[in-house]
Amino acid sequence: MAQIDVVIANRRYAIACKNGEEEHLLRLAAMIDRQAGQAAEALGTMPENRQLLMAALLIADELVEARGATVPLPQPAAAPESGPPRPDPAIDRAVGALADRIDALCEALEKRLASA
Repeated sequence: MAQIDVVIANRRYAIACKNGEEEHLLRLAAMIDRQAGQAAEALGTMPENRQLLMAALLIADELVEARGATVPLPQPAAAPESGPPRPDPAIDRAVGALADRIDALCEALEKRLASA
């Protein structure tokens, strides 16, 4: 396993990589450093994490343009249902059967009272 040092946004990072990947990672780091520099030039002084975020967004934009595609918007998470959670379907069936039974008993009681 090899280890290289890369500099991005004036900060040195030690990166482990497979043997033979050193040059490729140095080129990628140089690309990220370039984009971080462009972000800093365009937006002025900003925290390091914000600068790296902007660099990542610029690189992602280049990638999308190179692929000639669009990126779909993420779907919002389903809003939680208001109120209590739905009961188990078996409970729904049991409650429905009880309701039917209560209705039948009520009808029978009404008939008895009407005939009395």
